[in-house]
Amino acid sequence: MTHILGISAFYHDSAAALVRDGEVIAATQEERFTRVKHDDSFPRHAAAFCLEAGGIGPERLDAVVFYEKPLTKFHRLLETYAAYAPAGFPSFRRAMPLWLGQKLFIPRALRTGLGGYDGPLLFTGHHESHAASAFLASPFRRAAILTVDGVGEWSTAAMGRGEGNRLRLERHIRFPHSLGLLYSAFTYYTGFRVNSGEYKVMGLAPYGDPDAAAHYAALTRDHLLDLRDDGSFRLDMRYFNYCQGLTMTGERFHRLFGGAPRPPEARIRQKDMDLAAALQIVTEEAMLRLARFVRRETGERCLCMAGGVALNCVGNGRLVRESGFERLFFQPAAGDAGGALGAALFAWHQLLGNPRETDETHDRMQGALLGPAFSDAEVAESLRSAGAVAERHDERGTLLERVVDLLCAGQVVGFFQGRMEFGPRALGARSILGDARHPQMQSTMNLKIKFRESFRPFAPIVLEECAGEYFDLPCASPYMLRVGQVQAGRRLQPPPGSESLWGIERLNLPRSDIPAVTHVDGSARIQTVDGQRNPLLHSLLERFRARTGCAVLVNTSFNVRGEPIVCTPREAYRCFMSTGMDALAIGNHLLLKERQPPATVDDSSYVDGFRRADDTAADGRGGAAEGSPWRAPAREVRVFGLIFLAGMMVLGLVAEWRRQQMPLSLAAFADGWRWPWRWWLPGAAVAASCLLAPRRARPLYGAWTCLGRAIGWMVQSLALGVVFFGLLTPLGLLYRRWCGVITRRPDRRRATYWEPMPPERPTEDYYRLY
Repeated sequence: MTHILGISAFYHDSAAALVRDGEVIAATQEERFTRVKHDDSFPRHAAAFCLEAGGIGPERLDAVVFYEKPLTKFHRLLETYAAYAPAGFPSFRRAMPLWLGQKLFIPRALRTGLGGYDGPLLFTGHHESHAASAFLASPFRRAAILTVDGVGEWSTAAMGRGEGNRLRLERHIRFPHSLGLLYSAFTYYTGFRVNSGEYKVMGLAPYGDPDAAAHYAALTRDHLLDLRDDGSFRLDMRYFNYCQGLTMTGERFHRLFGGAPRPPEARIRQKDMDLAAALQIVTEEAMLRLARFVRRETGERCLCMAGGVALNCVGNGRLVRESGFERLFFQPAAGDAGGALGAALFAWHQLLGNPRETDETHDRMQGALLGPAFSDAEVAESLRSAGAVAERHDERGTLLERVVDLLCAGQVVGFFQGRMEFGPRALGARSILGDARHPQMQSTMNLKIKFRESFRPFAPIVLEECAGEYFDLPCASPYMLRVGQVQAGRRLQPPPGSESLWGIERLNLPRSDIPAVTHVDGSARIQTVDGQRNPLLHSLLERFRARTGCAVLVNTSFNVRGEPIVCTPREAYRCFMSTGMDALAIGNHLLLKERQPPATVDDSSYVDGFRRADDTAADGRGGAAEGSPWRAPAREVRVFGLIFLAGMMVLGLVAEWRRQQMPLSLAAFADGWRWPWRWWLPGAAVAASCLLAPRRARPLYGAWTCLGRAIGWMVQSLALGVVFFGLLTPLGLLYRRWCGVITRRPDRRRATYWEPMPPERPTEDYYRLY
């Protein structure tokens, strides 16, 4: 058997995926284990889970595949700084330590992170990984491929085709021109966090005023984006700051749209809603033109799509209806996390030449249920240790009937069953469920359970065989990646005078007979449930339908705002006890909130901790702040005390020896040596306070750490400043004069912005980092 581990890391949503003889064994994101949203660190825990799921250790891996080419990406970074120098030093100063300390040494990180793995390392292209995750996991024998995201190495969008076990990307659009980064720029400008707030902007768009949205969309087309009929595009980089700055947008952008960006957590204005609507208009237009061009160019009937833009389910819904493709497959983990899976599949099929079998019906994602699972015994032990009071139901049917009882009574139920989902969506394994017919369910879930913005919609889950009764959906949507309209027969007539209402005022209008999952524009982000991918959830919906006549439930992810989806029974119980959920169905156990002992979890600190993490970004591009020394764990403070004592002892000996100018001999020490107590006693006092009272010693540790960081920052800044202004800036001036390839503005004379991809690489190139 051949085992291949795919890894994505060091940007956002790090992940690991294990493929055995072409079968996807496991795939999961690192955030689910570390509890750090969008964790970008090496996926040590995710990889360990994948190996455990496969029953192997790292020594049995035949290959490890990284999802992009690090040195090619570094080349793009340096070329971008050269194109803008002398502007851009703050961004250069922030980026270089990460590259010089970690990202340039990814082979070492892979080997040490996997416990000393010494086998082959492979490096695929970023968009190759996206393309492979879409096509090689799809049910299609042959298909067109479209990938659209922020940026990989150089590509920001790519198109090609796949057949059998091979794929080929033929054309691409190059950085800095990016549909994904355009969306992120508006995300930043409207006050949300880049790389995590884009879906909020999409949910905000239906609240926009149509006339204002049309005006802002026209401004975007006229000034920011030159979009051609074939879907290719260029941005006018004078309006953006992400190439050389620490923010996404520049002053020219702010003047165009009438002011500075909305501060995070400031009140959302009607203007922000109008801008979100305009952005969605332009994005959908670009997605449609891209897809239609790919359809004309390839002549294929099927389309496979991945990249962060493929998570725009409103745009996806339009592609399903209007692109001209007969069938479409969107990778459920379309973002960077899915690159880990794509890299592993690419190595198995394309690099090793193994065949790929498909029946044109079933994809290879197994319902995206590829993460950790817990046995009933493990669940029982976790609940026992938490002191939980639970009903045990050895028959799943009786458990589901009890859950239906609660849902019919208008209660909100946490649903923790089977393997966890891979990708950003909760698909019924780590979900919170409610009755879609309940008029107050949306506000109850948003404000009392999820603790998030009231404008955000919830998604329906519906029996696949009944989906047409509720939604205008031409095909199944098992991964919640398509938006469709609620059927006209279920829509309610708005009351007289409501035509003049826009924005949040529309939230309280009656919309349909399933109001909890009907957005203000009558749309819904639909997940269809079939008995093959998730038989337990399918059975629950069947029972709910038999009892109520309704085949739809509310489904939202099992977490609070800013928290990764819960992974373990312990996390599920903590979230349950810290929110307004009424019940928790976990394994074969059912917990009712009213029967639980007083919460052992501090509700406010649990919820607020994740909210602060969600609200706080280190910069406009969503970086992570360095850990605060003022809240360091006791062990860290104690270690500091011992190191401080050792340092003071050594410094004291050296200082006293230099002062007394005595020879280094035993006789000299015995004859008149004065011990440096004035050094040792302060060191001993600090060490004693750190060892005996580490919490009280935190201010000392914090001050020392901050001083060290400040000195390190100054030294580092000086060294990097010499490199940037003394070397990169002069080279950049020459570069821009003779060989620059970073284009900053649209070229109206060009017929297209598509560029040919490099020729297909030989297999040996995939062993290189470039």
